[in-house]
Amino acid sequence: MEAESWFASPEEVPRVDPADLRKVWNLYREIEHRHGKNCAVGADLLEKICSPGADVIAIGYRTGQLSLLCMMNLLHFQDGVPDDRMFEIAANFPMKRMQPGVIHQSPPFDVEEFIRRIESKPGS
Repeated sequence: MEAESWFASPEEVPRVDPADLRKVWNLYREIEHRHGKNCAVGADLLEKICSPGADVIAIGYRTGQLSLLCMMNLLHFQDGVPDDRMFEIAANFPMKRMQPGVIHQSPPFDVEEFIRRIESKPGS
């Protein structure tokens, strides 16, 4: 699916494989470290590092939302590295797609609930 029609869809952001989310997160951090924050990553590169048939747009979107929470200083990681549990939650947490041309006042998901789940102990 092309990115333009992907964003125009009213459906929620598809759930993704947490391992793919971690791979893309790590790739973005490596590129940012080497080249600065204003570098773009093409879908073809994401397709090479993710599972076959992975929705790389959804993975990139979810990674971007995590980055946004970090920039807003809402997520904190031990040693600066997210743990597996955070990727599991982020890969499956309900998110809406941000429609093109619409100004959003907040991220397209329940940030408080997301952070609550990240910070809560497993099984609680």
